[in-house]
Amino acid sequence: MVKLFDFTHRMDHDLHVYTSRAADDELTGWRWQGFPPPYDTTDRHANPWFRYGINNNDGEDVAVWRALAWALSSGNSCYAIPVYYRDDVAHWMEMPRESVTLVRWQYEMDCGESDERRADHGFVPARSCVRTAPPPEPWEVEHRGETGIFPLTTFDDLTSVELGICRDATSEVGICAVSAGPDRFNDLVGILQSDERPDLSKMIREGELWIDLSIVRDRFLGLSSYFLIKSHDDISGRLHELVVHFEAALDSYIEHLPQIDSFDSWCAAVDKVLSGPFVA
Repeated sequence: MVKLFDFTHRMDHDLHVYTSRAADDELTGWRWQGFPPPYDTTDRHANPWFRYGINNNDGEDVAVWRALAWALSSGNSCYAIPVYYRDDVAHWMEMPRESVTLVRWQYEMDCGESDERRADHGFVPARSCVRTAPPPEPWEVEHRGETGIFPLTTFDDLTSVELGICRDATSEVGICAVSAGPDRFNDLVGILQSDERPDLSKMIREGELWIDLSIVRDRFLGLSSYFLIKSHDDISGRLHELVVHFEAALDSYIEHLPQIDSFDSWCAAVDKVLSGPFVA
């Protein structure tokens, strides 16, 4: 049986902390090899990378990590805070960059650390990519010390974030799953725009989650991917049920790979894997 997750559980600053670490050779590339390139670049749904964030390097395993994050967030309003590639995320979310709510803090897990506690740096000052050629626009320079907070309403939105942040050796996005309503969103923005470093134990409330996905893209460098969850509530039982579900779904998918004979049948199989019991 495939094992994608191995969560530890500890307490830190009144929060339950769940961490799963993967060595950089443990998240595999594309498992199904039956749809060779070139791929359609005009229709997002006809391209495995645009549709699922799956290619020969970042395969189904990484997509299942996102699916677990989305399933855990079910029932809450979700917001993504990407690291570094803010404007690329805005592009894939089809949002004018000037319309994105900007914040001054982002979360950081250090993929160069193999120890989960040392890897967890918490909130650090945000920074966003500024191009060098052609010369950057004044807006880019002015807002280089800010990231964005992006509302997520569907799993496809989270995949769009993935497409925006995936171009480097590692990628990272924080996901805040909080109570619904504009007041709660405004609370978050106020905290993340403050001069004071956010205290996560005060930022999230009971019934809410903070999730951080830090993924190694360049393999065999000795780096670590991290799936981090923090909550005031003990979600051990729910987390275990979801992990069992997704690992069993991926097992079934791998078993039936020889029967997949078309792009449409592959998409149907992937959709089945990524649709958890709590995924909308």
